[in-house]
Amino acid sequence: MVYGVFPNNDGTFTAMTFTRSKTFKTEAGAQRWLTRNHCE
Repeated sequence: MVYGVFPNNDGTFTAMTFTRSKTFKTEAGAQRWLTRNHCE
C-alpha cells in the first residue's frame, strides 16, 4: 500500500491514505489533507 504525498507530472500533488486519494495544486494542501485523513 502507498501512503503519503506524491508529486505528479503536471505540477500537482496527490495525497494518498490507505483508503482514499485526492489531488492538490500545492504540496502544503496535500499535507494538510493527509494529516486530517490519516486515521482512517
